Amino acid sequence: GTSTLNAAAGNILLAAGASLDLSAPAAGGNGGTLAVATPAGSFSTAGTIRGAGGLAGTNGSLSLDVLALPALDTLTASLAGADLTESQTIRVRSGNVTLAGSATARNFELSADQGSITVTGTGTIDASGSTGGSIHLAAHGDLTVSGGSRLSVAGADFNSAGQGGSITLESGTLLNGSAGSGT
Repeated sequence: GTSTLNAAAGNILLAAGASLDLSAPAAGGNGGTLAVATPAGSFSTAGTIRGAGGLAGTNGSLSLDVLALPALDTLTASLAGADLTESQTIRVRSGNVTLAGSATARNFELSADQGSITVTGTGTIDASGSTGGSIHLAAHGDLTVSGGSRLSVAGADFNSAGQGGSITLESGTLLNGSAGSGT
């Protein structure tokens, strides 16, 4: 199933001691989806989230829409620990975003509506899998993938269309008739 958390004008906090279980039964099935929308605020969790897939199922997914998220590292570590690793779609409406740690999801999408994205030399986005996953990074400003960083969509085999994983990188946009700087 899907759990949806919305805050039109505030923050969303999963407090310490709170638990959100999106896991599938161990006998089979896919983990659920956590959809969080706080376009004028932030999302943080000190509680427990679980989203493991059951036998032959996929792990859970996250859809996140926040005002700002300067550093992804704490969030992505929480998502991996919660088994929300099938899909992660993260929209940041304002400000820059930096990934210096690891993000793991079969399909990973990060967009910065009004800022830049930087994957530092220690940053890793791992979307590898049996047929390879997808990574999509889109920034209004600059998109920097530093030397030493790692983006992986490796697959052990091709999908049914004979393809492996895909990486899409987008930066800059037209604003009042002038192009963003985008790197």
